[in-house]
Amino acid sequence: MMDKIREYVDDVVSYVYASEAIKERISKDLYLHITEACSRSSLESVLLNMGSPQEVANEFMEGIYEDKKEIAAQMYRENNVPDTSIDYYEYKSPYTFLGLPLVHIKARRRHSSRLAPSTAKGIFAMGDIAIGVFSFGGLSLGLFSLGGLSIGLISLGGIAVSALLSIGGLAVGGALAIGGIAIGYGGMGGLALGKIAVGGLARGHVAIGGNASGQFVISGEAPDYVLNHVSKEEVYQLIQSAYPNLSRWMIRIFTLPFS
Repeated sequence: MMDKIREYVDDVVSYVYASEAIKERISKDLYLHITEACSRSSLESVLLNMGSPQEVANEFMEGIYEDKKEIAAQMYRENNVPDTSIDYYEYKSPYTFLGLPLVHIKARRRHSSRLAPSTAKGIFAMGDIAIGVFSFGGLSLGLFSLGGLSIGLISLGGIAVSALLSIGGLAVGGALAIGGIAIGYGGMGGLALGKIAVGGLARGHVAIGGNASGQFVISGEAPDYVLNHVSKEEVYQLIQSAYPNLSRWMIRIFTLPFS
């Protein structure tokens, strides 16, 4: 427990911009306060009531300076240190699972070229770089990820890469990819590449589309390459003839664009 208290106190002090003497006094007082509070309640409850380290640091700063933002900004300019207390917003839940906070959100309040990208790690993670089970960010890494560049088991993003399902402008999926450019075992999109490809331009063992090429093909006719009167059942039968052991529900997915 003492290690957790010390870690929390150190996090608070890291957000305080003051002399070393003031920081040391804050560290001792805060450590003593939390230790005494833990004699009446659990550590998790005490830290939850106190708030995030940044919030507690801001309270100390308000007691030190009347206008902490102006003083802090001056310190940043003089010492050329990252403006974390002003430019970053961060929330980290006190509850953890498998060593990760349940929720971790970290973001830059405004654009600053000298700030490093914010990184969030948690079960639910949100930041410039997000790493978690459920992740949301510019670069998103997780089992379920959403972002500009999204990598995970199931991914949704501008560029989506996944082991199972990816949906994006450029989608690369181990099982199924859906997007403007779709590449996977099964691909559905404007340009579709895969064992089973369905799209405007389709290339695969099974290819179905306006301009399709493969071993098992349903293709539109020149010059417009429009698929006329192609039914779900025709598509279903074609895929099943090529892959008789493929699950029915998987085949049904590829029939969705057809009437």
